Amino acid sequence: DGLAVAVDRTGAAYVAGQTRSVDFPLVRPLESTLGARPLWKSTDSGVTWTPLEDLPFAFLQTLVVDPSTPGTLYAATGDGGIFKSVDGGVTWKKASGGITATSVQALAIDPIHPQVLYSATAAGLNSGTIYKTVDGGNNWTIVDTAAGVAQQLAVDARSPSIVYAVWSNGVTRRTNDSGATWSPVP
Repeated sequence: DGLAVAVDRTGAAYVAGQTRSVDFPLVRPLESTLGARPLWKSTDSGVTWTPLEDLPFAFLQTLVVDPSTPGTLYAATGDGGIFKSVDGGVTWKKASGGITATSVQALAIDPIHPQVLYSATAAGLNSGTIYKTVDGGNNWTIVDTAAGVAQQLAVDARSPSIVYAVWSNGVTRRTNDSGATWSPVP
């Protein structure tokens, strides 16, 4: 399963995924043994790939790249919250201050103000929370809660005060004011 992919402005590509199969048929596998690494990097348009080692997480859900600073990555994980790397994935630091959940399903970055990010966590199967940071992941505050789990987040590239959240209950919600208020999208 491909779970996350991101490309920075220098063309460095990052890909993450998983398989539960012990005999998954592979052609030119990147990882030929069980216990594969969850994140790989290519700096040559995908011709070669290198695993990123010693990660503080095992289950990567979403990966976003700071559009103005190549090499700055944010990882939303299912087992440790949010992490940030400022060196192209070599080292990672916890970046989820204020988020109580360790399972983060979605992450989106404001393309104009990259210190602003939105994340989505689940508080069980029937309720979820959207958080926002304005300082690159140091401090997060709740901006929305609703029935269901926010599975996808998207920041409007032309108007970053508009953010969309797609929830597991089939509802799409939108904010026009950077998360201050939310309403269903018909």
